[in-house]
This record gives sequence, structure tokens and C-alpha cells, in this order.
Amino acid sequence: MDKFMQSTPFHDGGHPYVVAIHAVQNDTLAKLHEEYRAYLRNKNKEEPSVRELYHGTNNKIVDVLFKHGLQPPSDFQASDRCPVSGGKGLCTSLCNNDCKHCVERHYWDKCHMFGLGIYLADLSQKSHRYCSQPELLPNGRRRFRMVLCSVLGRALEVAGHLKYKEAMHDVCNVRA
Repeated sequence: MDKFMQSTPFHDGGHPYVVAIHAVQNDTLAKLHEEYRAYLRNKNKEEPSVRELYHGTNNKIVDVLFKHGLQPPSDFQASDRCPVSGGKGLCTSLCNNDCKHCVERHYWDKCHMFGLGIYLADLSQKSHRYCSQPELLPNGRRRFRMVLCSVLGRALEVAGHLKYKEAMHDVCNVRA
């Protein structure tokens, strides 16, 4: 909590206050996390580093994240007609590629800094920029939810020529 509060104020000038902290236990995701930890340990012959990083997202899909984990975004826009992805204010679809509603191509440079991917940050201030669709409270205030993730492995910092739009295309999985 101290680390969270130390990265304020946020970009909108706000000074957040913590309303609640919830621990989410998903046995399937915990098992996958441990399997990947074992894979990295075996591959690199050492225990992988573990970091806690923040993820800001659309507040209407936080429960989906708790169930399925963080997934790379789709290459398709969410259609308002879609019963799964519609009406949530999403840029990209939550659906599989066979959704008959979510068929418009999504172009990363409209809303993603470095291409389609999962964005995590060491400072809550950075991740707050990606929080959207806050809950509107009766007193006019907005309530955002942010996810603190346990992340395995090494960080990848995009540098040099890779920061330019022309370099951002379908980047392969960079697990190394």
C-alpha cells in the first residue's frame, strides 16, 4: 500500500484513497503461475524473479481478468451488438476470433503505446492512465479499480527504433 500511495498524484491531479483491498484466489491461474515458475526455473537453472506490478484496465472487465487472467488484446474491435464485449467501452473484443459481431479490425496505434500487448507498470501512477469506465458514486466521485499482479521473469524495455510506430506490428511472444 505504501508503494501505491508513493506514486501519487496521478496524471489527472487526483490523490487517490484506498477504499478496499481484495485478494483474489483463482486455483487455475495459480496452477498456471506455478507451472510457469517451474518452467523458468528449469530453463534458467535458477529461481525466476517475482515482481508485483500494477495493471490498469477497463473497470467493467475486472471480473473477467480475475477469472481468465491477463490476455493479449484482440485484433478486433468490440461491437456494441456483441453480448460478451458490447456496452463496456472496450477498444478490443473479449471474444474468440469466431464472434459474428466483433469483426472490425482494431489498429493498435489508436490506443496502445507500444502495440497490442499486456501493459504492467512498477508505479500505480502509470497504470492509472489505463483505467477506464469508473464506477460513478452518488456523491459524484469516481471509483477506479486496479489490479496488482505477481509477475515472473525479466522485464522487457522497448528501446531505440522499436519505439517508433513503423516498428510496431504483430510482435511475437517475447518470453525469453
